Amino acid sequence: MRTIALLAIACAASVAQQPVKCPGPLTEAQLTDLVKSQVPEKRLHVIVQTCGIGFAWSDSVKSRLHAAGASTELLEDIRVHGQLAPRSYWQVMALKQADAEVVVRSLKDKGFPALMAPARNNLTRVLVGPYPDMAAMSKAKTELENAGFHPIR
Repeated sequence: MRTIALLAIACAASVAQQPVKCPGPLTEAQLTDLVKSQVPEKRLHVIVQTCGIGFAWSDSVKSRLHAAGASTELLEDIRVHGQLAPRSYWQVMALKQADAEVVVRSLKDKGFPALMAPARNNLTRVLVGPYPDMAAMSKAKTELENAGFHPIR
C-alpha cells in the first residue's frame, strides 16, 4: 500500500511542475523509498517543498538518506525547506538537543507523540503531534497544559 501511495506522489515524475497531492508530511521511510526509486531530482525537490517532512532532521537521518542516494542539494533542501505539516503539531519548547531529548522522553512516557525538529540558534524544538484535526489539537493542548506544559503553534 505504501508503494502505491509513493507512486501516486511521484507519478509523472519527469514533469517537475505537475502538481503534487500529498497524503500528509513525508515519513523518512517514504522519502527514502522515493530516493531509492530514482525519482528525478527536480521532482523530489517539488515533493519535499509541497508535502513537507514529518520527521526530525538529524545527522543520522542525513547519513541514511545520503546512503540511499540523496544528493547534497536534496539533503540541503530537506533541511531548509522541509516543514512539518502546519497546524498539526504543538511546540512545547526549544532547547539544546540534550535537554530536548530528556523532554521528549518525558512526554513519550506520558503518552504524547513527541519528536524533535531543528530550530534557529542551535536549538532543538520539542514538538507533539501530528494531530489530524482541530478537535484533536484542542484536546492535546488541554492535556499538555494539564501536564504542566505551555504549548504554542
